[in-house]
Amino acid sequence: MLGIEVLGAHGSASSTEHCCSFKLGKHILVDAGHVVVPLGDDCANIEHVLLTHAHFDHIRDLPFMVETYFMQRSKPLKIYGLSQTLQAVKMHMFNDVIWPAFQNIKHPVYDKNCIEFIEIETKRPFYLQDIEFEAFSTNHVEGACGFIIRHENKACILSSDTYLSEDLTEAITTTENLTSLFIEVSFPSYMSGLAEVSRHLTPKTLQQQLSAIEKPIDVYLFHLKPCYEKQIKEEIQALFKGSLPYRIAGFLDSDQVVRVFTEQTALIENANHLHNSSQQQLASLLKISQALSGEYNPNQLLDLILDEAMKFTGADAGTLYHFNKDKQELEFSVVRNNELGIYLRDTAGELNWPNLSLYRDGKANTSMVAVVCALNKAPLLINDVYRNTEFDFSGTREFDQTTGYRSHSMLVVPLLAQDNELLGVLQLINKIDTDGDFVAFSVEEQANAMALASQAALSLSNAILVQQMEELFEAFATAIIVAFEEKCSFTGLHIMQVAELAQLISQAINEDQSVYGDVSYSAEILHTIKIAALVHDIGKIATPEAVLHKATKLQKNIDRIELIGLRFQLAKQSVLIESMEKLSGQPFSIDEVRKQQTAKLALLDEDFDFLVQMNSGEESLLEENAQRIRAIAERYYFLHSDKVDSKFALVDDDELMNLCINRGTLNEAERKRIMDHARLSLDMLKTLPFPEKYGRIIDIAANHHEKLNGKGYPRGLTVAELTLEDEIMVLADLYEALSSNARPYKKPMTIKQVSHILSDMVNRGEIDGQLVRFFFEKGIYKRYNHRLSESQITDFELTIDNSLQTGSQFH
Repeated sequence: MLGIEVLGAHGSASSTEHCCSFKLGKHILVDAGHVVVPLGDDCANIEHVLLTHAHFDHIRDLPFMVETYFMQRSKPLKIYGLSQTLQAVKMHMFNDVIWPAFQNIKHPVYDKNCIEFIEIETKRPFYLQDIEFEAFSTNHVEGACGFIIRHENKACILSSDTYLSEDLTEAITTTENLTSLFIEVSFPSYMSGLAEVSRHLTPKTLQQQLSAIEKPIDVYLFHLKPCYEKQIKEEIQALFKGSLPYRIAGFLDSDQVVRVFTEQTALIENANHLHNSSQQQLASLLKISQALSGEYNPNQLLDLILDEAMKFTGADAGTLYHFNKDKQELEFSVVRNNELGIYLRDTAGELNWPNLSLYRDGKANTSMVAVVCALNKAPLLINDVYRNTEFDFSGTREFDQTTGYRSHSMLVVPLLAQDNELLGVLQLINKIDTDGDFVAFSVEEQANAMALASQAALSLSNAILVQQMEELFEAFATAIIVAFEEKCSFTGLHIMQVAELAQLISQAINEDQSVYGDVSYSAEILHTIKIAALVHDIGKIATPEAVLHKATKLQKNIDRIELIGLRFQLAKQSVLIESMEKLSGQPFSIDEVRKQQTAKLALLDEDFDFLVQMNSGEESLLEENAQRIRAIAERYYFLHSDKVDSKFALVDDDELMNLCINRGTLNEAERKRIMDHARLSLDMLKTLPFPEKYGRIIDIAANHHEKLNGKGYPRGLTVAELTLEDEIMVLADLYEALSSNARPYKKPMTIKQVSHILSDMVNRGEIDGQLVRFFFEKGIYKRYNHRLSESQITDFELTIDNSLQTGSQFH
C-alpha cells in the first residue's frame, strides 16, 4: 500500500526539525531537503527527485545523494523541475564551484552522466512507475510549483511553498477523487508582513486559501518555521473550529507515513525506521515528551496524548478514557479511527457512549479490558480480540459489524501520576506495519507505550494543576465582583459587562482578515484579556461608597438638594412674614405688597427648580449658570422667631462648590479619589505572582484609563507605550460606562450619543481610531445590544477625522 513517507517537513533546520523531503515508494522523492540521514544506504535506490523550487531547504541533500553513495548507484539521479528551477540548481549548486557539475561527469559503472536534469511543464501530467504527477504553479518564487499526485484512482496535492494562489485553488477544486492536501504554513499571523514578502502562508492566509474548499478532504500542514511552531499550532487550533468541509488532519514531521491513496487518509509513524533504531525510538519519545509538556490545556492535551500515542506505536485507532474518581468510572474522552475517518471528543459533545464502571454490585468489573487495566494499574496486550475469551469484546464486535471495521490487536496502558494515582486509560487498536497490514503489538512496544503513558500522565497532572490554579484565580476575581455587588451593585455589573465587551472585541480581531489580518491571539492571550477585564477595577474596593454612589452633585448621606429645598421653604416664610410686617405699617398699599410678595415667591420657585436641574450633572455647566448659582448663594434671608431673628443663606459654601462642578457629579477631591482606583489597581495587581504567560494582565488591567496622547492616568502613557490589548480594554470600559443604564448619576446614552463621544475622543488623539472604526463598522457593537434598552439602539454616524490614522501596537 503506497504511502507518502515524510523525511523532513519543516521550513528550516534545527537539532530536531528537518527540511522538506517526501518519499514515494523506494525510488521517488519530492524535494531533497533532508534525505541522507533518514535513508542512509537507501539513498542509492532513489532514482527520481521532483523539485518544487530551488530554495536551499528543498535541495540541500542533492549533492550528498550523488557523492556519498557514488559507487552504490546503478542509475543516474534524474532531477525534475520547471525550467527556472533546474537552471538555478545548475548555476548555483552543480557548477564546479560550489559542487562538481555531476551532470557532466560520467559514472564509471553505468557509463552515463551521474545526474540528468529533466524539464517538466505545468498541466502536463507524466508517470514515474505507476504514479502520475502533474505540476501546477504556486505563488512563491519564479519557477515554483506544487504537484497533483495520482495513484489507484485517488489523488493528493502537495503545495510546496506558496502564498495565496489561484492556481492552487484551481488544482484543489478541479482534481477528482482528491483525498488530501499537503500545504505549507510558515509564520504566525502577526508576522504577515514578512510572510507576504517571502511569499509564505500564515494561519489566517491559510484560512483564506482554504475557504474555496467544498470537498471533504484531509489537510496536512508542513513547512512550519521551528522557532514559531508552538505559536502557529496554537493559532491553527483557535482558528479552525466548527463545521468545515475539510479537516485539519495533522502537522507533518519527520518519520511519519501518510496513507493518502485510500478512502480514509491516515498519519502513522514510519515503523521501518523507528523499530530498527532504539536511538531513533528514544529521540521520537523525547520529542513527544516535549510536545506534551508544552500543552497546558487538559482537553487539548487529551487529544494530543492519543494522537501522539497512535503515531508512536503505529496504531490505526485508539480511545482515551478519563478516570472519574468520584463515580469510579472510566469516561470516554477521545475516540479516533484513521481508517474510518472517526474523530470524536467528549469536550465537543460528540460522545454519548456509556461510561465503564470499575465496580458492579460492589464487585470489581473484570469483564472489560480497559477496566481491568485501570483496576490493576498495569498494561494489557491482546493479539486478536476476536480470539480472546478472557474479556467481553461484544461492544467491539458490534462496532465492527456496524462500521465494517475489523479490530485485531489491542494495547491497553494506564495513565498513572507520580503517586501511582490513576488518571485514565489509553487503549490502542490495530498496529499497522509498513505494508499497511494490521499486526500485533510487540512487548517492546508495550514498554515504549508505558514510557509514553508515564510522560503523558505527568503532563496531564501538570495541566490539570495549572487549570485548577487558573480556575481558582478566576473564581477569586469573581468573588471580588460579588463583594462589589454588596458595596456598589453597578460596579460589579460594569466589571462583568466590560469583560463581555473585551472578549467580543478581542475575538473579532482574532477572526478578522482585513484591518487586523496580521493579528492573531492564542487561547492564552484571549484568557489574559478576560482576566484583565475581571480585575481592571479592583482598586475601587478602597473607594468610599459615598463617592461610588454619588448620583447628584449634592449627594452625601442624603441628597442635600432636600436641605436646600427646606431653606427655600423657610425663605418663603420669611417673605410672607416680611409682607405682613409691611402691611401693618405705612405707607405700603396692599396691592403693592402682594405684587412684591408674588414676585419674590416666584423667584424662589424658579431658583430652586434651577438648582434641582444643576444638581443632576448631566450637562456641562455654562458660565452663565455658574454665575446664577453664585448669585443665589449670596442672597440671605431672616429666620424669625420669638427670641431672635437669624440670617441664613440659601446655599452654603460646600454646596456652592459642588453645584459649580463643571460636569458630572464629582468635585475635584472626589474625582481624584475615584481616579486613584487605577493606581491602586496597578499596585494591588503588582503584588500578585502571575505566571509569566499571564504577566500582561497587570498592564492591560491598569491601563484602561490611559490615553494615546499621554493625558490619561495613572501613568500618563503614550501611544508608543500602549498596546492593542490595552486599547481593547479602554474601548470596552468606555463603551460600557457610556451606554450603561445602571448608573444612578446619569441617564443611559443612545448609540448615536456614544459614537459621537468616542469619535470626539479619537479626534482629540485620546483613543485608537482604527479600533473604534472596527468596533462599529464590523458590527461588533450589535452583539452587545442585548444589554441596552430599545430606546438606546439608534442610527448613528461616526464623525472621526479621516486624516487620523491612530493605531496601537500589537504585542
